[in-house]
Amino acid sequence: MRVLCISPVFVPVADSEALCSGKVVRALSARGVDTTVLAFELKSDVSLDHSRMWDSLKETTVRVPAPQGKQTLRAGLLSLRYRTASYGRWLDSAVDEVVRLHANKPFDLVYSRSLPMIAHVAAYWISRRLALPWVANINDPWDWHLFPESSYSEGNALQRIVSNYWLRKTLRTADLVTYPSDRLWRFHERVSGVRHAAGVIPHIGVSRDSEMEPAKIVVVHAGKIGKNEATMRSASGFFRALSELIAKDPSLREIVKVVFVGPTDEGTNLTASRLGLAKNVVSTGSVAYEDSLKYIGSANICLLVEGAIREGIYLPSKFVDYVACQKPVLALSPREGTITDLASFDGVYRANPANDAAIEEILARLIASIRNNESSKIAPAAELRARFQESTVTDRLVNGFDGVLERRRKAG
Repeated sequence: MRVLCISPVFVPVADSEALCSGKVVRALSARGVDTTVLAFELKSDVSLDHSRMWDSLKETTVRVPAPQGKQTLRAGLLSLRYRTASYGRWLDSAVDEVVRLHANKPFDLVYSRSLPMIAHVAAYWISRRLALPWVANINDPWDWHLFPESSYSEGNALQRIVSNYWLRKTLRTADLVTYPSDRLWRFHERVSGVRHAAGVIPHIGVSRDSEMEPAKIVVVHAGKIGKNEATMRSASGFFRALSELIAKDPSLREIVKVVFVGPTDEGTNLTASRLGLAKNVVSTGSVAYEDSLKYIGSANICLLVEGAIREGIYLPSKFVDYVACQKPVLALSPREGTITDLASFDGVYRANPANDAAIEEILARLIASIRNNESSKIAPAAELRARFQESTVTDRLVNGFDGVLERRRKAG
């Protein structure tokens, strides 16, 4: 099978979607699926992830540059041609490049991944041009203006109209649409008004061995938080619970260490300081993905913080890495959501983000188990870990590809 994967933001770009796509493409290649990635060019101002695990993907990644110069008339004509408010010239270059690649060595299937949603626009035109089946994977809400209770409001009215047009068109015309969670699938049916069959393909969890810190109870949060993230996730509830727990058991002040792995958020550090936790909290700043896995591997407990949304529609990629590393997860998540669904498994301990008492009760219970050398009793269940193993996820994805190809063959 030869697959064209359209993932505009792709490793080594230091971005969560790029990392998720990188893991999938590595897994497909390991399975023997000949996969070529079509991506944006790397620009000098983009932060890069220098993990060695991405080195093998360089040779099969084709980077299409955005044409230089304004060329207002040409850009306008291409936007009309491709029915988009932006990226018209990039789309034209991308289609031409894929036609050239296909003539040299034909593809069997087009596989697009977002964000950004322009991946699916490119996939639509390429699949039509080459008469190829198309699988579209949507990892987050379709576009920034659809993120629930987000601080972002990108794009003007025309851009939002065009974006919504492509959402509905993708759901109606792709041979298969996949999501990492059932709730994200249902969310897109609600916002688009398009009921559609879909597959649920979770993220791949990755682990790295790492030594744990003796005589410490280390809590690790990996990823963006506070103003670095669209939904402004806040760890305030966790800090209040920890502060209360230390007040009841002062010995914890010298034992508990909280590590935030990712871009530093001054608001998070200030909250910790105000509650007397400055000496307990460490912020690493941005690190390579493989290094973040080592931090997770060194943890006794992993912290997941979701935004203040009514329904947790996401399957956070950090969550699957926590589980893959066999770490108990303290999840500050909405009462209704994907993480709540998974909290039926051992190893996932959920509380509402602002329910200080519930967070404190869970944290006290986890710490007691660790102190009693019973960490294995609070670790994620084997069945949960199996869901995010590379082999399991790759099986589901390749089976989806095979099903699409078979249906196309039968349709003649």
